[in-house]
Amino acid sequence: MQQDNSKYDTENTDEIQIREIIDFFRSHIILLTVFVICGAGIAAFFAARTPAQYEAIAQLRPAQVRTTSLIDPNLASDLKGAAIWQASMGISAEPATDLIARLMMPSGFNDSTRAACAVESVNAPAQFLQIVQVANLVEMRVRRSSSEVAAQCAQAFFELARKQQATVLKPFFDELEEQLAKTRANIRENQAVLNKLDQSITGASFVGLKYLAIFEDTRKLQYRAESIESDLLFSKNRETRLNAPIFVSTINGIKPRNTILIGALAGLAAGLLAAMANKMLKQKRP
Repeated sequence: MQQDNSKYDTENTDEIQIREIIDFFRSHIILLTVFVICGAGIAAFFAARTPAQYEAIAQLRPAQVRTTSLIDPNLASDLKGAAIWQASMGISAEPATDLIARLMMPSGFNDSTRAACAVESVNAPAQFLQIVQVANLVEMRVRRSSSEVAAQCAQAFFELARKQQATVLKPFFDELEEQLAKTRANIRENQAVLNKLDQSITGASFVGLKYLAIFEDTRKLQYRAESIESDLLFSKNRETRLNAPIFVSTINGIKPRNTILIGALAGLAAGLLAAMANKMLKQKRP
């Protein structure tokens, strides 16, 4: 019998608490509504005044060159083999620090890049551009207020880097092509001499020392021409390129719907505190 009475008392207590909570909200509904509306309004104003920022990330793989044709042919066989193997892997056309420093110079920020980045006048691109070396790559991070502008700005700086490195490599390519032209000319001259010597030889068993020397020199020249052609082909196919497609992300974007919801909840919390304070003040009054 006592257990039944205790259970009955607990149920009545729960009902009274729920009724008090409902009465509390009913009596302060206007105050809570005002706070919710104010919180949502402040949040909406903040979202409108704080535009989203977008960051475009572009990873560049600097131009590479191969220089096997520049190895001294008179090296010892073991040293020559090691040098050829190392050179065949390709080396960077210039230190990454040089490329980064050049891109960050105000003089490199030309009109086309400025238009792509939607800026009228800046002293240096460092205001919205960050470039760092990551392993053997160069990583560019561009921050703009639009995802499209951020992407096209990163693309513009990539094109600028490619043009600059092409300018740096032009003397190297010109020298290789000049050496290739001279080597081919020497091969043609040697072949003309060999043809004349072939006509002057009367016996099949007779081979002049001059013929053998020119023949060996021609063979070396042909090997050198093939090496230069290989270096040119490798280097021209390893121009400055993107390591991956340009990636654009939001770094401090504010979604209006979420912001307004958070503001409304914050307003509700503040309204509850104000309502509780108001209730306490009324209870203290005589």
